[in-house]
Amino acid sequence: MNQAAKIRYKEIAAELSTGYLERQILFCRDSSSNLDFLALSQAHKYFLDRLVQSVTSEVGRALVGLSILQLCVKAIEPEQSIRLHKGSTATRDFSWCDGISMRSLDKQYITPVLRKYELLRLNADSFMMTRS
Repeated sequence: MNQAAKIRYKEIAAELSTGYLERQILFCRDSSSNLDFLALSQAHKYFLDRLVQSVTSEVGRALVGLSILQLCVKAIEPEQSIRLHKGSTATRDFSWCDGISMRSLDKQYITPVLRKYELLRLNADSFMMTRS
């Protein structure tokens, strides 16, 4: 994990630790927030609908959880590649130089919030665990 990735990771973790995802959820739930879904293209509406409709199995729940994590990462730190989901400072472990540990972000900040608001039934260890 290079220095730039470490900085990006710290910024993402700091934002999530101060309630970024919870603020987004509460904003979306607030009837006075004036969300305009008409601005979305038909293709985006279709894909969002398909994503929501997939929440009938473990695979579907994992896809939704992963999508939420990736959207949070890109919203907070647009320079971070969401493809590079493995990052570590330990030299014995595999990780990409520009990667960040999305598993730890999920376990600490995403899954607990989604469970708290009962938005997605997920394994307490997070959706990124191998068998969840």
